[in-house]
Amino acid sequence: MKKIIFSLISLALMFSLVGVVSAADLNVDNSGTCNDVTGDPYCTIQAAIDFANSGDTIQVAAGTYIEQIIINKSITLQGASKETTIIEYPPTPVSDQYLVLVKADDVTIKGFKLLGHFATGNRAAYIVHSQGAGLIVESNEIQGFIGVFGNLINGQIRNNIIGTNRKGIYVPGGNNLLIEGNTIEPAEGASSYAYNCGAVYMDHATDVIIQGNTMLDFTSSTDPSIIAGRGIEG
Repeated sequence: MKKIIFSLISLALMFSLVGVVSAADLNVDNSGTCNDVTGDPYCTIQAAIDFANSGDTIQVAAGTYIEQIIINKSITLQGASKETTIIEYPPTPVSDQYLVLVKADDVTIKGFKLLGHFATGNRAAYIVHSQGAGLIVESNEIQGFIGVFGNLINGQIRNNIIGTNRKGIYVPGGNNLLIEGNTIEPAEGASSYAYNCGAVYMDHATDVIIQGNTMLDFTSSTDPSIIAGRGIEG
């Protein structure tokens, strides 16, 4: 009987340890000594993503990370704060379509300043471009041409500050989406509104809740041909 009890305890301990190690924290900090191979810590966010497993959390220290990012695993990307942890569109990008491209389901992006620029020759079309379901974009500051774009299924966009000169949130399709607690306004540093500027645009989207958002100053423009902007449309 004692052997059976001991075996059960050992088995339970083994399963509990498996649960502990199944998800891990990876650290990114480019402020001092770092290494994209050993990861103690990683220098770039993309290197940490490449090494991560689904379910991991990547903790990104305060600093400026000039890189485009592709997230192809179900992970949490956690910045120190939206004031101090900056991901900025590089001067020689791989693609002009994204700053952060999400290709996996169940991804969380939280606590970053995401800068995509505005000049026609040097901007990301979409700051966060989602191709997966279950995306959570929370407590970020987002500046760029189009803030969050994608067929958002089971998604949440919460408590962000979004500055845009085209669309703050652009949803060409999806369902079961929560847009809550965001402040959306013309982008700081944008010389004028682009044509058809607005806060939230949706098309072929169902079961959407939009509540508690602030949408500012979309009714005037430095471009005299644009006499009005839009809050929510689609």
